[in-house]
Amino acid sequence: MSAAPKSQPKYSRRRPEFTPCYKLVQNHLSTFLADRDAEGRPVPDYVKKEFEAFLRCGILAHGFLRLKCSCCHEEKIVGFSCKRRGFCPSCCAKRQAEAATHLVQNVLPLVPYLSLASSADTNLSSASRSPCATGSNAIANSTEKSTLW
Repeated sequence: MSAAPKSQPKYSRRRPEFTPCYKLVQNHLSTFLADRDAEGRPVPDYVKKEFEAFLRCGILAHGFLRLKCSCCHEEKIVGFSCKRRGFCPSCCAKRQAEAATHLVQNVLPLVPYLSLASSADTNLSSASRSPCATGSNAIANSTEKSTLW
């Protein structure tokens, strides 16, 4: 019995202009900046530049590459990215993935790792809430019990 051929993943262009975050920033940035100026608390220039770069990131009108496969001659258009570190979700995700790859391949030793997550009920009534320290201790104790080496 032969194995079924694996389908190649298809590239689909990221369209940031249709995301809620992009629309929010696009529609309200100028008002936000004007309000901050009117209050006497202007936004620092580096923050303005982050927002402006975010609004250009991936938008074809601000630059793109046309890539063509030398075998099948299929063409793809890829918008330029802002490559910023502060606000752009797409570029931040790329940097996180690159950093994680670097850590795994070049920094961390080749040993098994344990990943733990915990959560607490946020709907407790104020009468039954325990202080933060008690909650932290409970999580630490349960983690200790579940990770005995």
